Amino acid sequence: MRAAQLAPLALNEEDTLVMLATLKDFNDQFDALLNKQNAAVKEAATNLTTPTYDTFLADRDAIVSVVKNTLKGKLSSEAFDRLQKFIEGEKKNMRISPVTK
Repeated sequence: MRAAQLAPLALNEEDTLVMLATLKDFNDQFDALLNKQNAAVKEAATNLTTPTYDTFLADRDAIVSVVKNTLKGKLSSEAFDRLQKFIEGEKKNMRISPVTK
């Protein structure tokens, strides 16, 4: 993620650096989680079984929760409030496809 992508949040320099570092950590953790899940899916295909998504979903939710709490603790209160409002606004454009088990 680039600082320019955060422009709609109107963050100060310190909050921008916190956001970029936290989002990099999130990306690293999420990439590792996806690699783990992809390996589980391949193993399930090899064994002709159905992969489970319950662990993936729980791990994903945990990562998101940690990131949210990290940002809440490190961003200025004004920046975190703007982030929350931005996320709520973006949710209107999101579509979630249910995971089939």
